[in-house]
Amino acid sequence: MRFDWLRQRSESSAFRTNVRVVNAPANPWLQDVYFLFLTLSWPAALSLIAFGWLFTNALFAVAYMMVGGIAQVERGSFLDAFHFSVQTFQTIGYGAMSPVGFWANLLVDLEAMTALVLTALATGLMFAKFGRATARVRFAKCVTVSTMDGVPTLMIRVGNSRQNQIINTRIRVVMFRTERVAEGYLFYRMIDLDLERDWAPALARSLLIRHPITPDSPLYGVDQERARAEEVELMVLITGNDDTLMSEVHAMKRYSHDDVVFNARHVDVLRETDTGTIVLDVDRFDDVEHVTPMSKVEA
Repeated sequence: MRFDWLRQRSESSAFRTNVRVVNAPANPWLQDVYFLFLTLSWPAALSLIAFGWLFTNALFAVAYMMVGGIAQVERGSFLDAFHFSVQTFQTIGYGAMSPVGFWANLLVDLEAMTALVLTALATGLMFAKFGRATARVRFAKCVTVSTMDGVPTLMIRVGNSRQNQIINTRIRVVMFRTERVAEGYLFYRMIDLDLERDWAPALARSLLIRHPITPDSPLYGVDQERARAEEVELMVLITGNDDTLMSEVHAMKRYSHDDVVFNARHVDVLRETDTGTIVLDVDRFDDVEHVTPMSKVEA
């Protein structure tokens, strides 16, 4: 019975913004440390590496204090042992402090091997994170619905926040909604929306994604109340090739039914100066203006 319940909702429930995962395995991040590191912010990633460096040196410093055998080190001094560990870990070797005896030399050998492995891992992780291609696509806060050329149209504004281009831009818009199927149970259906253009040669400044709400559209006859009742959500996916990084990048944005503004349109953010220069007013990127209510579309 539980399996059937999951199967009925498997088509799109994982993409919904109000899904809360329960009964997940404990500490699943331990199974994919590499993925976890790449998802960290830069301050968190650098802090993690710094903590690992400090912890490893502190651990070896305690070991040196326990076995002794370090020349020119004050007996029982953690700071001296820590400084010797740092010099060994980083292969500095000033010569003032040196290991004496079997156990001290064994610890130095072990720390040298540990430093080699950890330095290689940290270098690889930082290189992977630094070299990961990411897009800085900006999505307007709201989705608007109003008439364009006499046709009710769903419109979504996107833009490129970088001073370059995303070439061969592909666009997908998917709608999620709750339906009650003929068998009587609820189903979270995923429906692709047909766009006027699902491809653009380049995304340089601003692009308006448009979906005509024709009788064939799954949004035909939908208003704010019906969108809320059906828990309508939209997912916008942008993919393309960054002309600077020469790598494929992508960006995604989810909108709930509360983010859809009917009888409104995005304000114009582009203007041309007297010299012919196109100016993009970023401060108005999220602004919308209400228009004359469109005539009700009969379902």
